[in-house]
Amino acid sequence: MTNRPVRSAPLRISLDLLSQAACSLARNVAVPWLSVSQKPGEPSKNRIPALDGVRAVAVLVFMAFHVHTPGFSAGLLGVDAFFVLSGFLITGLLLRDVSVYGRIRLANFWSRRVRRLVPAVLVMVTGVVTWGAFFAPVYQLDALRTDITATLLDVANWRFISSSSYFTGDGVTSPLEHTWSLAVEEQFYLLWPLLLTLAVLVIRRRYRARGRPIGASVIRVVAILSAVGVAISTGLLAWFYDPSAPERAYMGTDARAFEPLLGALLACLATSERFRTTVRRYAGSAIVLGLAGLALGCCCSEPAAPRGPPPPTTEVARSPCRWRVG
Repeated sequence: MTNRPVRSAPLRISLDLLSQAACSLARNVAVPWLSVSQKPGEPSKNRIPALDGVRAVAVLVFMAFHVHTPGFSAGLLGVDAFFVLSGFLITGLLLRDVSVYGRIRLANFWSRRVRRLVPAVLVMVTGVVTWGAFFAPVYQLDALRTDITATLLDVANWRFISSSSYFTGDGVTSPLEHTWSLAVEEQFYLLWPLLLTLAVLVIRRRYRARGRPIGASVIRVVAILSAVGVAISTGLLAWFYDPSAPERAYMGTDARAFEPLLGALLACLATSERFRTTVRRYAGSAIVLGLAGLALGCCCSEPAAPRGPPPPTTEVARSPCRWRVG
């Protein structure tokens, strides 16, 4: 059994923060979803083309890693970029709700997430179930059933932490292993809006008698919560990191929360016209710095060890409909 080398916790944190500089190119435009001039019922103009560029870079780097392209051993940084983007976009949408409606519309927010994510997940899981019923090795079926359940319940990251298989080349790779990152995001989508809704309720109660707008106060509170969360999560990342078993630090929602919370903090900063003006002024340098940081991370990390061959077993026969109930 071979173990895949993993970056040390301090180096990982540094590379993660460097990779986030690539997201700075999104700041060279205004943040339309936070515009207080938009009235309820108007179509949302929350598309930022520059963010599509960040997504494209992250996807290409991640794909290069998975096909073992030389020089892209740190392609997992693409996942970090997506986490930060999620925190930035989701927090921006929530703050827009506060500025336009005076509250966070939780039902609307969650229904949009369900419509966007669930259909694709169900198609993927259906394909995996079909593969498991007709083609999967017998020895993999029990674990595959648990993987499917964890994926549908959005706790796949905790499932793969407990199975300790992500950084181990044992030859029994789950076809749902990649859903750990989706689980981290969906747990963030569930808990972060609830926390912000609680903050909005407290602030509204405080300012109701004074008749003052709450938007600026909400942004300040969200920024403080994000900064505190980043500090706590980074500390947990260092605390849980174990070179011999890095899954807990790598896939734990608490240890990875600093990335979407960094995005949330940037979303708060992006509401400031002074901040946007400053970033527009140095947008070119920010893009170069971000891409250089990503390239440095890809080139300087240790190469990933390939997964080993399947373990020897006598139960490798493939026959139709081998799912057991119970």
